[in-house]
Amino acid sequence: KELDKERYYREYLDDTFGELYLKIEEKDIKLATQATELAEKDSELVAQATELAAKDAELAAQATELAELKKRLGL
Repeated sequence: KELDKERYYREYLDDTFGELYLKIEEKDIKLATQATELAEKDSELVAQATELAAKDAELAAQATELAELKKRLGL
């Protein structure tokens, strides 16, 4: 008898809210996918920022070297 009540209650919930639960689950999956994509893009941006910082350091070193060469030449 208790199992029948539980089964009835579960069927009632599924009939009443099943479609809503499905929509919520689909949106949750979509949000999780978007979060993953954003995390990947964030990682790409961090990698690009690191690459730019390395290039900036390289340019600074070249500028220093150029300044030293100009100093030696008396320019």
